Amino acid sequence: MAKRETASFRYGETGISLLRELKRQYDVLPQYQYETVTKIINEITEHSEIATKIWNDHNDEIDSSLEYQCPLQVHHLTAERNKRCLLAYLNERLNRIKQLCWQYGNLESELSSELTNEETQFYKQYDELILQYSSSIQDDTMPFSGLSLSRDLNTPPKSIYVEVRVLKNIGLIMTSDGGTVDLRKNTSHFLLRQDVEHLIKN
Repeated sequence: MAKRETASFRYGETGISLLRELKRQYDVLPQYQYETVTKIINEITEHSEIATKIWNDHNDEIDSSLEYQCPLQVHHLTAERNKRCLLAYLNERLNRIKQLCWQYGNLESELSSELTNEETQFYKQYDELILQYSSSIQDDTMPFSGLSLSRDLNTPPKSIYVEVRVLKNIGLIMTSDGGTVDLRKNTSHFLLRQDVEHLIKN
């Protein structure tokens, strides 16, 4: 029985390969690996079912028999390892999504093909939290008024305003004061850096 069962399993290799692939693409948010994640979930289910069957069928013999102790431990620990790999994968993706929110602001349309529905919802809510907090600390009497928390402040800007020369038609964008600006090709605008930072970086 043991040989037949072990032949169909890879014992955590799929979970490890998922993390290695994500690590190789450390500087981007790659597309969500639906097929691989589903495969790992199926492996977790299979290992758990086998471990449960061994326990139920041989409960009275497990304490005194390595024949059942070993496969029980192997299948149980493999299922747990796959769970940890999946949680690490999901957590790393969320961390990268949060980093993108801080660096670029709302990039939902650009990331639509890379995110799951749940990740898209998380992105919206997290970006909204940043905007709400940023708005709550804005004060015209403060020296840092007009700065966006969602841009990199490791190198402070010389000015909170920037001259924008539009190289391609962007269309209307909403500014932080509630107004709109029509960014048409070959036009120039003097705007708050935070309103166009994500466009400049793109």
